[in-house]
Amino acid sequence: MSKIVWGGMGVAVLAGAAAAGNLYADKNLREHYQQNLNPSPNISVQYTDYDLGTLTGTAKWKMTIILDPCNAKEKLVFYGQDQIQRTWKGYQIDSKMNLEQGQGQFSELFQQPLNMTTQVNWLGVSTTKLSIPAIEKKEAGLEAKFSPMQIEFQAKQSQGQQKIVNMSFDVPQLTVLDQFGHLQVKGMQFKTNQALNAQSLEPGYFQFSIAEMQRQDPKAVGSGKMKDFSWRMDTQLHERTVDIQSKFKIAELGLDNVPAMQDLQFNWDVKDLQRTKMQTFFDIIQKQSNSCLEAENFKKEVQQALVAVINDGFQFESKKNQLKLGTGSIRADLVGKVMPGHQTTVDGLAKMFPSLLEMQTDVSFNKQVVKTIMNNYMNAAGKSMSDQELEQILSAMQSNQQIQRDGDEFKLSMHYQYGEKKFLTGQ
Repeated sequence: MSKIVWGGMGVAVLAGAAAAGNLYADKNLREHYQQNLNPSPNISVQYTDYDLGTLTGTAKWKMTIILDPCNAKEKLVFYGQDQIQRTWKGYQIDSKMNLEQGQGQFSELFQQPLNMTTQVNWLGVSTTKLSIPAIEKKEAGLEAKFSPMQIEFQAKQSQGQQKIVNMSFDVPQLTVLDQFGHLQVKGMQFKTNQALNAQSLEPGYFQFSIAEMQRQDPKAVGSGKMKDFSWRMDTQLHERTVDIQSKFKIAELGLDNVPAMQDLQFNWDVKDLQRTKMQTFFDIIQKQSNSCLEAENFKKEVQQALVAVINDGFQFESKKNQLKLGTGSIRADLVGKVMPGHQTTVDGLAKMFPSLLEMQTDVSFNKQVVKTIMNNYMNAAGKSMSDQELEQILSAMQSNQQIQRDGDEFKLSMHYQYGEKKFLTGQ
């Protein structure tokens, strides 16, 4: 399990899921509690005092998690007890986890007992819910409060092994107080079905969303609000290539004294990434998560793998992007590709990249959005812009054939190829 992706809390929960998910028949149940498990290189589970009757049973266990492979002494040791009940649907396991030993930054998160419930049917499909009590932390003038949280995941048998197939992490409310103001986050959720088994590059998605976030500053310098934020990334695997689609949305985003942005959408798709090179990149990330690599060596390996991915070339597109600002709006599409290269370093690739890039962008907007943006910029400098000055700017762009005008609506088209740009508007 990747400490980079999940951190200590996620590691503990997913380790519990991998363990509990094997319980789907009497034989497997007994075998499971009679063995020691290593769900990942830095997690071990040992069972003791297993007792299973016809309908009920109990078991005790110890789970050790090494959070940082470079510091084996920094670990968490949990003691837990399972109450097992057999039903006509399968098994229900109610678990209690207590932190008995803990060093490091994550140990403070487990000061209270954790409760976990797992439902396992006769087909080996398990659903696990972990309830995390409210957490409050104060440090260096900062106070953070997490409402009770819940982590839920499902697992199933695949080729004789238990595979975690999806996970969700819900934080109903987070409050942060500092010397400058007050931050409140509501409805924060993380969902994924990727990188849960840490074996190879997998197809799937991850999604992060926030229902509402509000910052209040007594001096009104950084006050603002955001509603309905979501970011989703999907990965598709083909025989030789990998495609990645990313969608970013915000229903409303605004700061005090600034017009709110609405219906913000940004989409980004990358296609035809070479699968073998992407697998190498993934393997390096996983190796860093599960073993101790010096930071400099890790950085060097990641950079080399990334250069190898880009050297093979790929295609990209960004369509149906939009932004509304007051009564103004902007829409934009972008399509392009990166030609194969032969660079060996990041610096060399950065120098050659403009010569490898080809793309075309199409943007449409109205006069009102330009006026709003320019007025905000001028107001920040203590100045203002008249309608006549705005018209002069737009007319100059039109005269240079950078934009095409139809009343208060404008279009801009530009083609970029190998270091040179060309405006297509008016041609």
